[in-house]
Amino acid sequence: MVCLTMQAFTVGSPVFGKAFHDRVKEIKTLLKDKQNNYVISGPRRIGKTSLMEELALRLDKKTIPIFVDVSGICPLSEENFLSKYLIEVTKAFDKKFDKGVSKKVVGFLSGSWTGFLDFLKTVHISYKGVLEAWFDYKQGKGEVTNIIEETLQYPDKLAEKHNVRCVVFLDEFPLIKTLKNTQFEWALRSNMQKTKNVRYIISCSAQSLTRQMTLRKAPFYGFFLSISLFGIDAAEGEKIIKNLSKFGVNVEEDVVKEVLKRTKCHPLYLQAFALASFTYAKTNNIYNITIKEQEECWKTMYDLLTFHFMETESKLQGKSKAIAISIAKGDERLSEISRSLNYKMDALSTYLRRMMDIGIIEKVGEGRYIHQDPLFAEWLRLKE
Repeated sequence: MVCLTMQAFTVGSPVFGKAFHDRVKEIKTLLKDKQNNYVISGPRRIGKTSLMEELALRLDKKTIPIFVDVSGICPLSEENFLSKYLIEVTKAFDKKFDKGVSKKVVGFLSGSWTGFLDFLKTVHISYKGVLEAWFDYKQGKGEVTNIIEETLQYPDKLAEKHNVRCVVFLDEFPLIKTLKNTQFEWALRSNMQKTKNVRYIISCSAQSLTRQMTLRKAPFYGFFLSISLFGIDAAEGEKIIKNLSKFGVNVEEDVVKEVLKRTKCHPLYLQAFALASFTYAKTNNIYNITIKEQEECWKTMYDLLTFHFMETESKLQGKSKAIAISIAKGDERLSEISRSLNYKMDALSTYLRRMMDIGIIEKVGEGRYIHQDPLFAEWLRLKE
């Protein structure tokens, strides 16, 4: 029973297939439009990666999905981004063509791309049960433009060779903005625009970075159409909670309404609350979650999500953590935060901008700062 429930309520990883809920309109748009590039924006863990993975499952057989998780590139640099890009393209084609594309890729690089090899210290692509691939660039003035061009053209040329198309999913792509290298961004835009067999779907949690990257005169202005994700449809959210009845746990209507309101139909938190309710019910040998029991379920949910909240907290460096706690406690204006923490307002502005860049907080109204994720804010308050 517990095993089945763990499968029914997925917490902490992207969901797809039967576990995927709602996003009907977005899926329809992204599948129907085979020409335009898209940016999917929304708060952290709202389901952007899940949407991309579900979309990948529904692509036609002549389209190859390629995933590049920019947030997972550590440290993030121009060289590491391009290396990761090459590796993920190779893996995708290797998977599509019976794990035999590795040899073809080596031949392709050695033959058609002799000039490309001049920019690399190491090229290693092999398949021995598991694909192994890495690329190590030489450092040198004047080589970067050529490296970018060859890297971005790589999936396009492979797609043409195999008579297929590609969709490149770039998870948290606007983090490239944190490199503060506008020339690199322009080079990416220029070469992405040249590809004929590739379209791009990117995601971003930090909307301030997306705005910076797509403003008029910015490198990616006009390159992406926008899809914004918020909470899922309330009816779908209700289904997640009421799905507990299949496992012998009933959630009263008042509790369901409160959960939908408090989570704002955030899919991760709905799944987490459902799993927490099941855990609490079975631990305490009860079969009905009432208003009285729901607070205990919330506590259990926060325990389940501690790792995820700690991951978010780890992104808060220096004074950012104290600022985040101050905002969570209700100090929303610059003057209030400054007074509460005894920080100078000029220094605060620098921290606040960075916190917006990584998607922790957002600026609303006239100079107010709030957490993008209200439950993370509540977790911070509970810790104090």
